[in-house]
Amino acid sequence: MPRVFHHPLLWSSAFILWFLVLWSFSSGKMPELPTNGFFQVDKIYHFGYYFGGSGLCCAALHTWKRGTMIPHHMLTWSVLILTTSGCIDEWHQSWVEGRSGNDSMDLMADFLGAVAGFYVFRRFIPLFRRDKGSST
Repeated sequence: MPRVFHHPLLWSSAFILWFLVLWSFSSGKMPELPTNGFFQVDKIYHFGYYFGGSGLCCAALHTWKRGTMIPHHMLTWSVLILTTSGCIDEWHQSWVEGRSGNDSMDLMADFLGAVAGFYVFRRFIPLFRRDKGSST
């Protein structure tokens, strides 16, 4: 893997960008989404977005700690950071006209996406290992 992918600022910046895009999405009017009785499609969007955010957050944590973070610590920190982001997002939406915030089911989808993202990211950790003598 190229050296730039081992730099924590890359992944931290990507995570901050992820949060700014989330804030931007939450600042606008809620789009009309189809519902299927009890199930709401927006839960899939929440799950998927936080799944991706978890991968970015885990990559940032992994590179900041230079690969020494214990997996259950990474799980704890990434889920804590993403759940906090979800709470901030839900609170923010409660102040935006045309949006409803503080939805516990949205927060649950965020949480589950963060946990699932961590478990998938764990599979990619070997890609972050540097080969001795490698300059790329």
